[in-house]
Amino acid sequence: MDLTTRRDASLKGHEAATAQFADLILTLDRTDIPVPGSTWTVRDVAAHLVTFCGVYTEMARGNPPRLPEPGHWAGRERCLHDGDWFRTALAAYSEGLLADVPETDPAQLAKLVVDASGRFVDDLSRRAADQRIAMYWGNEVTVADMAGILLGEPILHGFDVAGALGRPWPIDRNHVALNLAGMLPALRLAVRDEPSRGLNVACQINLTGLTSLVVRFVDGAAALDEPGAPVDSVITADPVAWFLVRSGRMTTLQALTFGLISGAPDDTALLALDTLLVFP
Repeated sequence: MDLTTRRDASLKGHEAATAQFADLILTLDRTDIPVPGSTWTVRDVAAHLVTFCGVYTEMARGNPPRLPEPGHWAGRERCLHDGDWFRTALAAYSEGLLADVPETDPAQLAKLVVDASGRFVDDLSRRAADQRIAMYWGNEVTVADMAGILLGEPILHGFDVAGALGRPWPIDRNHVALNLAGMLPALRLAVRDEPSRGLNVACQINLTGLTSLVVRFVDGAAALDEPGAPVDSVITADPVAWFLVRSGRMTTLQALTFGLISGAPDDTALLALDTLLVFP
């Protein structure tokens, strides 16, 4: 899939997932419902989607957010490989934006979410798919990548809210593929520092019905390798399960128990898997 096609498919998916989220909110008469496993309510989740569409739109315009760097490292480079720090910093930044959307009414929140998504989609659709954009800590991705990354937001947070309400939330594996394609160039942001230190291993990950990728760790730093390169472990995973595990919505043990991840999940492979995260 070329970059323009991937950008357009990701933006279309974002619109569809956002509309699905808005429809879910419109069925409610209040939005102070707690989301299990989180300190947020349904209102907070909706506010997060509104604000992060704005954050990504501003990034596309050359205004990336300033996330704090870890003070316990003297150098800048190491923090770019610490997914735990990145998630903590990004979560704190996200939390600080929630007050920017004081709305609590379900209908108004649904409209704000759809409108914010529309502005993001409109902005990125006008940009060349290969235009490079500086994201967090100067890491660059293309417009097509950014569209795929933000596609994950309404999908994952819709999953959270649907779970809180006891509603179904089907996830399209093609949307998972688009999100993965966007995330891969930003892989260094998604590697947990502590468990990956000294790790030297290559894993082939086969996502059923979608694609295969090889992730190679050299002293804890992860990078993609060419398909067909020698590997230490081969793992086959259901794409949606992989998506949920990587975002912390499902544990690796749960996925293994239900047969959603299989192959050669030895200790080294599991360690490598558990160092990989996606944006919260």
